[in-house]
Amino acid sequence: MRAIWHALTMPTTHPEREQVAIRVKAAMEEQEITLNALADQTGIPASSLSRYLRALTSPTIDHLALIAEALSTPLADLMPASAA
Repeated sequence: MRAIWHALTMPTTHPEREQVAIRVKAAMEEQEITLNALADQTGIPASSLSRYLRALTSPTIDHLALIAEALSTPLADLMPASAA
């Protein structure tokens, strides 16, 4: 039981998710675009974008391509270093 509780309460890191989040946030700041504006431009729900930006989930390649297009950023610039 202790192992299960430990697994549920310990934060887990996802370096690739975090890299994507950092890169998307930087592009958003550079373009001065808000989360809601990005959601409008991409058609991706703001709740999904928020999860991507907090590195809780990873965007699909299709979503990442939409985000890159909306931010006028090459797709490779938003991908994690291991995938780019």
